[in-house]
Amino acid sequence: REGAAPQDRRAVTEREFSQLLTIFREGSRSNNCCAKYGVPAFVNFQCHLIARVDDVSQFQHVFIAPHNIYPDFAAKCRLAWSKNVREERDAPWQIMLGSMDPVFCVFISLAIWLEYYLSTNPGVSPYVFDFTQDGDIRIPKAGDKTNSFVSAKLHDLFGRSEFVADMDGPLGSHSIRKYGATRVRNCGCSKDERDHRGRWKANRRVS
Repeated sequence: REGAAPQDRRAVTEREFSQLLTIFREGSRSNNCCAKYGVPAFVNFQCHLIARVDDVSQFQHVFIAPHNIYPDFAAKCRLAWSKNVREERDAPWQIMLGSMDPVFCVFISLAIWLEYYLSTNPGVSPYVFDFTQDGDIRIPKAGDKTNSFVSAKLHDLFGRSEFVADMDGPLGSHSIRKYGATRVRNCGCSKDERDHRGRWKANRRVS
């Protein structure tokens, strides 16, 4: 017990996640609309898909559509960018569902972000979450910039005095994915269901 402290990020709790969304939505220090509208939509989507932050930062418009069978209340999406993806079947289309709680609803937060973004930008970027603010639309460079933006905003928020942690332990962007994985297990999903949603390979489970 004399070694370095562990550096792995713990999962946020439900109260911390709600607090995180509220702080961003009430306005950032610089009144940055990407932080106010975009980051809440980003982390809600990340949690909903149990995704890594760099998967979501590379999420493109061509990979979101109405659901084939239930277009009135469901959508489908595909995260094709991942360090674990080596073939197309490892990045399946997955269902998106709304929430009865507007704070956590992925559709509400995504609609607010896109209404702001598409009204102020020509819509030439291939990305759903475009936080570059410099007109860069290159793949994957623009997505990498969004990744850095979100990671920096989360790091700043977790260090603020108004963010009250429920327990000790480091927090980071990966804490959102861990929360999503923990949440579905607490709601009764099996490990296999969780791993399929999170795109972990069954033959070499890392979760």
